[in-house]
Amino acid sequence: MLITLLWVFFHGFAHGVTFEDIFPGAWAAGVGQAYTALGDDTFSLFYNPAALADRDHLEVSFDLGRSFSPSPVTSPLSLGAWTYSRPVPVRPGANFSASWMWLRQGEVADRDSFHFSWAQPFVIPQLQGYLQKPIKVGGSFKILSVRRPSGSDVGIGLDGGVLLEAENNLRFGFSFLGLDTGNLGLQTPFVSWGLSYPYRFLSLNADLRIRKGLTVVYPGIEATLLEGLLQLRFGKGMPIGGVGGVAFGLGLRILPWIVDYAVTLPIEGLHQNGGSHRISLAYRFGEAPFYTRFVGRASERAESLRKEISQLEKHKETLQEGIREASINQRLAQEDFRRLELRLEDLKLQEKRLLRELGRPKPPSPPASKSLIIKKAVSPKTLQWPRSHRVAAGETLRSLAQRYYGDANLWEKIYKANRGSIERGLPQVGSDLVIPDPR
Repeated sequence: MLITLLWVFFHGFAHGVTFEDIFPGAWAAGVGQAYTALGDDTFSLFYNPAALADRDHLEVSFDLGRSFSPSPVTSPLSLGAWTYSRPVPVRPGANFSASWMWLRQGEVADRDSFHFSWAQPFVIPQLQGYLQKPIKVGGSFKILSVRRPSGSDVGIGLDGGVLLEAENNLRFGFSFLGLDTGNLGLQTPFVSWGLSYPYRFLSLNADLRIRKGLTVVYPGIEATLLEGLLQLRFGKGMPIGGVGGVAFGLGLRILPWIVDYAVTLPIEGLHQNGGSHRISLAYRFGEAPFYTRFVGRASERAESLRKEISQLEKHKETLQEGIREASINQRLAQEDFRRLELRLEDLKLQEKRLLRELGRPKPPSPPASKSLIIKKAVSPKTLQWPRSHRVAAGETLRSLAQRYYGDANLWEKIYKANRGSIERGLPQVGSDLVIPDPR
């Protein structure tokens, strides 16, 4: 697998490109022309006009480059371009762009082209379940002028493209370029298929360009660092004059300014003639300065931390409330357990008393007159009523009735007079009970 990738990267399927295969843009050059699906600047109209849809800011760009042929008899190729791109307010997502590109190669030819491009997104309901964003479609109308030592000619042409974005921001691009008229001596039109896949801070890209006599694979990779401020690029350079090259690129997003630089070196070594270098400069009107990204990310992080802290505090309060409730429940359970113990002790005392009463003979009933005399003697009329009593541990209503009335069966009188201090049939320890008149 590794050998296959290296072969595709460094070898390809063609031995050279022509005058008409070279396009402007240092960003595209830095990733080795793998730009059909990646395109994200105004020079995208030369690779895939559809990539210009959904742009939010007016942008002006300038590009200047120079390519060196390995042939000592062929002069260097100079190229440059100026582009203007702006959104169309009356049609959301639509974009209009214009560009002037020039190529200069002394004894070979000079070429000028004027591009007018339109791009717009479209929503296809049947594909919404498969595509993450609307389909982008774009096209360019061109006016071409070629001047050679043998003569000059003027013609017109069309370019077009489509850009799809699926899940995980996977992008597919397709473009057809070079539908030109006139006796310009150009090769047949070609098509490009592009793929771009973002993985963390990396973007993996590949283009396949096909036309008669030329089939080239352009792989490229891009790394975005420092919140998008810095971009490093690497790709396979164009095989100019039959000599392949390796491309390196650097991008600085000092918004609203954007600076890109690319250099292509021959694969055979630095001693080999050939290669190119290119620089692009762009300005985006209305774009927020680059430092706001750091401030914005810091604010987002701070807001996220605040939310997390708030959630943790709420969770802490919930846990504390649960601990308080558990503590109260534990205390109540302990009190209930203590009352049950006291109740159990009282029942055991009653059981022992009943057993003693059952184990001895019943005393004979006294005469009626004597009973009346005894009752009068022990009658509580001589006491002051009502009385007050503070409950001690182990006391029950029956024991209090026995103490004050001499009859445990009169406990209901004490209960009725002290309902608020009785819990589960037992007087609350430490409460002051009212002992009513038994009469």
